[in-house]
Amino acid sequence: MSDPSSPLSGNDVFMPGVPTYLSETVASTTASDGPFVDTSKVKMHCPQKLDLAENAKVAELFRMLDEKDDKINKQCQLITKMENQLARTQENYARVNCESDKLQTLRKRPRCAYRWDNFSDIYPTIVGLPIRFVSMTTLSDNVISNSNSVLLDGIQEIHPHLILFKFTKLDADVRRSEVTDVLQAMEELAVTYDEKNAKFKEFAKDLEEMTTEMAKLKKRLELHETSEEELKTNTPKLHEKLRDLIYGLNLELAEVGRHLSKVFLYIVNLFDLLLNYPICLKNTAKETPILAGEPTESQSVGTVLQRERIAFLQNSLDNLIKVHKQLLRDNADLYYDIPKVEKRVEASMERRKDLKIVLPESKEQMIPDKRIYHQELERIEEVNWTLGNVQLRTHIS
Repeated sequence: MSDPSSPLSGNDVFMPGVPTYLSETVASTTASDGPFVDTSKVKMHCPQKLDLAENAKVAELFRMLDEKDDKINKQCQLITKMENQLARTQENYARVNCESDKLQTLRKRPRCAYRWDNFSDIYPTIVGLPIRFVSMTTLSDNVISNSNSVLLDGIQEIHPHLILFKFTKLDADVRRSEVTDVLQAMEELAVTYDEKNAKFKEFAKDLEEMTTEMAKLKKRLELHETSEEELKTNTPKLHEKLRDLIYGLNLELAEVGRHLSKVFLYIVNLFDLLLNYPICLKNTAKETPILAGEPTESQSVGTVLQRERIAFLQNSLDNLIKVHKQLLRDNADLYYDIPKVEKRVEASMERRKDLKIVLPESKEQMIPDKRIYHQELERIEEVNWTLGNVQLRTHIS
């Protein structure tokens, strides 16, 4: 028999609502008025704990978080590559800056040195330069807004030098190669800026998706943490209920075992008497002499005392069989009534919790009622005092 104050062992854990799964075997060790007789043992089934599913879910969540961290590291590596490419573009801008300085030095030559004969060939390309430079500046501004502020400073330094190309009308033979080189470099820059802009947009989308997924995972983790805290808070209460129920069941089963042991002892004694009774009758019939005055029926059956004893034993046997059947029925009724009792206990515990919640509210509501009551008492005392004073004055007058 288990004590309710003792801690639960692995075999004491069982599901509520199943009274046949018991943690101990019931034996009639407390029977005091007869020899020891073993009753039928009742075994217990112990279900496994259900925490494995929750642990697997938490492991999956941590695995997903590790995968997301790996993806973020890869994206950081891509960002470093893009920064290296931006450094290269800065170098290209520096080279273009040098070229623009050269063009400015050539621009400062006297007008007589220019050869205007071939100017008509290069004029359309020179007119198209400002448009291309404006488009490239817009692209560079978009890329710089999505990347670093360092690149923005470099482009702002290069931009005024590039605008000077609008006013350069140079010699076609001298500067044709330089202009073509500059145009090719700017076209390459435009292509690289377009590619980097597309990559930056893709990277921004990936970052947004990662942030949303991380937020969802954080919410799931918070829900799991709250559920685990609730389980931790509810487990000791459930263990206490289980201990109380096990203790009550063991007490009831011990009482039933005592009664059953007594019944089994009586039944064994009766069966022994029934088996030994014919032998005793034969022996007594041989030993007792036959009287002449007795009838033949009494001679065949035995003496009057023996017949009375046989009738008494038969009646007692019938009564014991009835008691045994009634005890079996009561035991079955107890097994069926245990779930109902558990439900009643749970309902009473819930009512107790509700009352604990309602008590402070009722106390808070009683405080203003008490104040009003005391105010009314003071007002009534004042009225009685004034009436008494008025009566005294009238009596004196």
